[in-house]
Amino acid sequence: MGTDHRDAAVRVRKVTLRVLHINLRDEDVQAKLESYLSDVAWSVIDGRTNIDVYVSTSDLVCAAVEVANRVHIVLAQACVDQVDDELCGVSDISSRTGINRETIRSWTNGSRGPGKFPVPVGSLGGGTRGSAKVWRWRDVNEWLFANYSLGDSFAYPTQSEVAAINFHLARLQNSASEFVQNGPRAASILNLSSIVSIAHNERVHIVYSEPSLRGELTLGTQNLTMGSTR
Repeated sequence: MGTDHRDAAVRVRKVTLRVLHINLRDEDVQAKLESYLSDVAWSVIDGRTNIDVYVSTSDLVCAAVEVANRVHIVLAQACVDQVDDELCGVSDISSRTGINRETIRSWTNGSRGPGKFPVPVGSLGGGTRGSAKVWRWRDVNEWLFANYSLGDSFAYPTQSEVAAINFHLARLQNSASEFVQNGPRAASILNLSSIVSIAHNERVHIVYSEPSLRGELTLGTQNLTMGSTR
């Protein structure tokens, strides 16, 4: 195994968002996803509903927040909670890479390989059987990509990008709740001050501007102009 020689600049960027209060089996939900959110991938893993957002540009934060905006607009009951860490253990890493578990363990404890394996973010179990360490897949994937050309081909968000996405998702949750309760004029959804312009596609167009706090939303054939919150 040698050092990776693939061009990192061509890697597609990926972030996984966790979604609460949504039933993907509901026919009405399925119709809305097909109409307004067909550009993202949905999955249910161990009872958790996730959205995978893929972009070819570097601005993963805006892409993630734009998708979360659409989810909150199209599915009022849903909540885009946070970035999913995709925690993994030795067995998971072995399954994803095809490398046997003993080799993975030797990488994690530094007895083999180039060293500097990512620090685990926690452990499971304990007692007489010992504990099992877990890592964020995005951290492990970068290490594998850099040292062995292994893992998947995606470039995941950095810790600062994860923090920024989670910050905006928390604000969006508060704003969506306020919007439902008090209507568009009172919604602080317009207060996403760091996002002057958020993505654009043929189905959904969202623009927020500071300091006037005016917003425009086009959803299908419906248009809603939100007034100042002042």
